[in-house]
Amino acid sequence: MQRLLFARIEVWALLLVVLLGTLALVGFGGLVIEHTEGRHRFGFAGKTAVAIARVPLTLEEVIRNEDPMQVPQKGRFPDQTGWSWTSQPKADGYWLMSWFDAERRRSIIDMVRLSDGTVVHSWAPDYGTMLTKADQGSRIATYPNWNNGKFKVYQPGLQPDGSLVIKSEYTPIMAVDGCGREVWAQDDLMFHHSTESDGAGGWWVPTVIEP
Repeated sequence: MQRLLFARIEVWALLLVVLLGTLALVGFGGLVIEHTEGRHRFGFAGKTAVAIARVPLTLEEVIRNEDPMQVPQKGRFPDQTGWSWTSQPKADGYWLMSWFDAERRRSIIDMVRLSDGTVVHSWAPDYGTMLTKADQGSRIATYPNWNNGKFKVYQPGLQPDGSLVIKSEYTPIMAVDGCGREVWAQDDLMFHHSTESDGAGGWWVPTVIEP
């Protein structure tokens, strides 16, 4: 081992190693950038390069053991807590509030009465179970988040029969009844962001065409 560690190396060989190493680093960086920008031309190689590049971040998450669903900024507003409501409210109607319950470790959707802030109904669907049947062939979806502990509901849509249209970021879109049980699901596309009613029983929702 000592002879190996202290062996003489020709300058040309050292320069060749440095050159090949530099080219390898440039190629690796290109794979990472190409994959993260959404082109995915190198398939598994690009995905593997991104996973390797994320090793330091993954180690940091493991060491700190922080919950990614909780807000990291603490103590910014020491005198503020929860929602506040006026003593003489003038607002009518209801508000669908989707939020992450840290104690139950899952996303909840509450129907809040705007006049006094009272929660009149809540939905707590089993996102993980519903998504186990969904297609997982997308290149943009983050499948490790398809569980109750990490699923975030983006702008739920209420239907006249009391069912709720839900989705997260780049997930199938689903509907659940008043008890949170699945009614239907659409997993041909990955949906994201706003859910807007078309006024005739349908919905306008952004999606992504792949490839």
